[in-house]
Amino acid sequence: MNFRERNDAELGKLASESEEKLIAYIVAARRAGRSDAAVQAARVLAFRYERRIRGFVLNRLGSKGRAVCDEVAEMALAGAIASVGGFEGSTAGEFRAFVFRIAGRRIADYHRKGRVEEEPLEVDWGEGEQERGATAGQKEADPLRAVDDASVFNQAFGELNDSHKLVICLVRFYDLPHKKVAEQVNRHFGSQLNDPMSEQNVNKINSRFDKRLGELLAEADDPPLDDG
Repeated sequence: MNFRERNDAELGKLASESEEKLIAYIVAARRAGRSDAAVQAARVLAFRYERRIRGFVLNRLGSKGRAVCDEVAEMALAGAIASVGGFEGSTAGEFRAFVFRIAGRRIADYHRKGRVEEEPLEVDWGEGEQERGATAGQKEADPLRAVDDASVFNQAFGELNDSHKLVICLVRFYDLPHKKVAEQVNRHFGSQLNDPMSEQNVNKINSRFDKRLGELLAEADDPPLDDG
């Protein structure tokens, strides 16, 4: 296969032109058996997510103070950079999900423990039964495992009405500004809402969801004793 490895400057330029172009380079490097080149390019791309990760963390932990947000964001970025060898996708959207999944794990860890986990995050990026089988018999310390298994997150999400579900989807998975989220919700549910969705409403819904998710994560970590 005709594959030309690029240096960091060339990779940075490629990423500036289009994330999809850099992803295409990563895929080509893998196909050519150049995993080292693929990992290096993925690291370059991960670095470019710093501003978005900081915004993502600030959106969810802003009430904890800037110092906490900065620390969680730095740990999330470091985790993403360290884990890029496990990225096996082929689109910018998949890479984005990869990065923000790591950030979400760091945020959930803070909710559970009230501090930033200093130990490196061990990430298994397999899916389905293969992923669960890789950790069979091991105690999973990461509290977002329950979220990944679609139990805790789905429980909290299922408690919401349809308009609030859209709020959470747009905030969590599309990282839209709260003003844009309100506009989208009003566009889809305007005639069904008693009052138009506002930026403040979006912030409250997201904060309540954070609180509820934290409660469920705590329950998953420390289930009540069965008196029977």
